Amino acid sequence: MPHDAWGGAPVAVSNGGGTLAATLINNKAYIRAYVHRDGDWRSMPGLEQHRFLVGLSSDGSSVLYADGMHHRSLVLDRAGFATRIEAGPGMRLADSALSPDGTTIFYSQHESSQLAAGSVHRWRNGVSTTLATLPDLYSTPAQFVVGALDDIFVMNLDLRDSSYNVGGPRRAVIFNRGNLTAIGVLSSAAYTRSNAVAMSGDGSLILGNETSWDDAGGWTYGNKRAWTVRDGVFSELTIDGFSTVRALGLSLDGSTMLVDAWNEPGTGLESFLLYDDGRRLSVDRLLADAGLSLGDGAYTTSTTLSHDGLTVAGLVIRPDGGSVPNISFFTLTVPGPASVFALGAAGLFAARRRR
Repeated sequence: MPHDAWGGAPVAVSNGGGTLAATLINNKAYIRAYVHRDGDWRSMPGLEQHRFLVGLSSDGSSVLYADGMHHRSLVLDRAGFATRIEAGPGMRLADSALSPDGTTIFYSQHESSQLAAGSVHRWRNGVSTTLATLPDLYSTPAQFVVGALDDIFVMNLDLRDSSYNVGGPRRAVIFNRGNLTAIGVLSSAAYTRSNAVAMSGDGSLILGNETSWDDAGGWTYGNKRAWTVRDGVFSELTIDGFSTVRALGLSLDGSTMLVDAWNEPGTGLESFLLYDDGRRLSVDRLLADAGLSLGDGAYTTSTTLSHDGLTVAGLVIRPDGGSVPNISFFTLTVPGPASVFALGAAGLFAARRRR
């Protein structure tokens, strides 16, 4: 990690692992978007104190980040040349996403009121196009999940529940050429918060998670489950031998998934690569085979998968008795479907513990 930063989420990695991007907290407690290329970290410039990573293109040349927390703008950095995207008059930018090729931005904006549903837009080459005005059933999008198509993507939208208004039940909603279709939920609990996390380039496969609870006044999630929508069919994603699965990433061609799996009450957490030919490979085991040595109490957590499905990025966390552990990044590169896995070229980045 950069010497003045710690922690980090979200994380994005380019094809081949040559570029890593993350949202980190610096030693002044400001949230910043950082990019690692050619052995060096760069804090992305901006006008506001806080900056958040939004997306990274497949080739690592384009980075999209939000500049500011409440009155934010978007900055698209393409090989060092920055373009700023502002909200319309009297509007605020909410969430956004970057297309895999780095040319297109999807974003939402709304009036100053947090309860305003707002509208959804697509930006390319300096031109913004309005795609939809959201119905009052939903509040402003909390997250976009995009593939390679201009007119098919997913939005995670809070429902306007009378107990919450915002921040309560959530649904993943497919935008398909102007039509909105809510993805189902697995749980029969009173409140379910469902989020898409990734989709294939053509939109035929969508990957997501849900948590659910019964008490409208509490936030104790009783159910944690992963799901897929494959060619329009909604189903639960499970792994033999594990009670709980959490979806993390998906390759653009839909052939490779990255997931966490564990048994309640949280024992034995492990990350896996799941392939459409039925193979299941342990990321922890692959890291060990690549030479990563973990001391007592140290562990890894996977965070993201590159668009081509050949690079995993994650964190190595080494508690050392202080309030904040030593943290470093790893990349794990997959040379080919039948090849031996090896630690990626980006390697391990040393982290400095925050004091």
